Amino acid sequence: MERAVALAQHDKVVFDDLPDRIRIHRPSQFVISAEDSADFLPIHEVERRYMLRVLAAFGGNKRQAARSLGLDRKTLWRKLKRYGVDD
Repeated sequence: MERAVALAQHDKVVFDDLPDRIRIHRPSQFVISAEDSADFLPIHEVERRYMLRVLAAFGGNKRQAARSLGLDRKTLWRKLKRYGVDD
């Protein structure tokens, strides 16, 4: 906000004064939808699947995956071990 105020062209901050990353923001494409409550997964399964997707996106590189997830590499390793995911 301080940046927007400093760079504002008018007396008030308007939409065009905001940085591109805010103006172009798109809502998450993660949609939760289920016809039956039995279709919902336990949170630990959601976490496991997401970690595996991130890990695959980084070609199995745990250091990069952990950084992307905001985790310490050891924490990621422990979670993967808990979920029965081996190297």
